[in-house]
Amino acid sequence: MQAVFFEGLGQREGDALVLTWFEEETVLRPDVSEATGGALAASLAAREFRGKPYEALWLPVPGNGWMARRLLVIGGGRRQDYNPERARRVAFAAGLMARQR
Repeated sequence: MQAVFFEGLGQREGDALVLTWFEEETVLRPDVSEATGGALAASLAAREFRGKPYEALWLPVPGNGWMARRLLVIGGGRRQDYNPERARRVAFAAGLMARQR
């Protein structure tokens, strides 16, 4: 697993990219929104996905120049509660979810 902090997300090879989303997030990166065809923005607006700890949302990435074909958005909970232990658990949960797909 390779950690990438916002730069060149679309150029990362792999079966899936994992994006941690926090409950209070309100701004969606335009490149991520475009890559998912607006599906992530729609899920957030409909409150189908809220960013609760370990909550998962799989989205296809239908081209748009991205190398990965799927995006796993996983909830990180409240940003103020996010710490190294939570990060480890979120990464572990993401690994398990990716393995099941």
